[in-house]
Amino acid sequence: MTATRWNATKRRQLAKFMHAWQQRMGQTYVGTYDGERSDHYGFVFPKAIKSGQLDGRLVWVNQRIRFRWSEDGEQSAPFQVVEAATMDNQHGFLTTYFFCLHNQRPVVFVTGTTNGDDLYVSDSQNSELQAGFAKIVTGKAQTIASDQDLNADNAAAIAAKPQRIPRAYQGTWYWYDSQQKVVRKFTAGTSKATHIFDDHAAGIHIEGALKHIGTGGHERLRYKYYDGQQIPVMEMGDGPHVWYKANAYRERAVATNLQTYQFGDELHNN
Repeated sequence: MTATRWNATKRRQLAKFMHAWQQRMGQTYVGTYDGERSDHYGFVFPKAIKSGQLDGRLVWVNQRIRFRWSEDGEQSAPFQVVEAATMDNQHGFLTTYFFCLHNQRPVVFVTGTTNGDDLYVSDSQNSELQAGFAKIVTGKAQTIASDQDLNADNAAAIAAKPQRIPRAYQGTWYWYDSQQKVVRKFTAGTSKATHIFDDHAAGIHIEGALKHIGTGGHERLRYKYYDGQQIPVMEMGDGPHVWYKANAYRERAVATNLQTYQFGDELHNN
């Protein structure tokens, strides 16, 4: 008999993982994997998904999506939620995680929405949570990359004579121009990297590379989760105080989908 993508064994594994994870986080979650009902401001799971209460009210990044509850992960629906967990916060601010198979790929979505008709979800940026769920689904350990990996070549590139663009920054990037409402691209590799502009930002200043105002632009490279996978994101800023401009991505399709979406910790007038 072929094992299903989700089953009682994997449910128990997720329960064990979440019990340990929440203890490390100093939090308490009510999870469907424990046979409990997860209640997010009146949206009670799994009922809210099974009954269609969320139909037409669920937004991920810039698109409306439709969750379907699945006991085995074998449905044809693109977004199959197999478990949900809500943080039991005594102060009234709730966080709910949805353990989902998006086109069979394991993804952990999160929401903290407190009002309005729509429920907004995004990819959880907790790497331990994403990797832990993916391992349970696939049976394979997931590698977690770090921002330090992306920026490991910065100092050597800047110290080189002549200077060069750090390896992870080189190549073609795509970003969404919100004024013209089009996806644009640029290639980093032909200009000089003049200095690391801030230790905590772990970024570089590229002279003339992206045609920002003044002498150049500030770029910071980091990993973010999108659709259950870590992707490099180049955060771009303008001016002497690093005013946020846009995020750039390696793939045109990702820039098209995310458009002006921000992950919430971009540099603003730093």
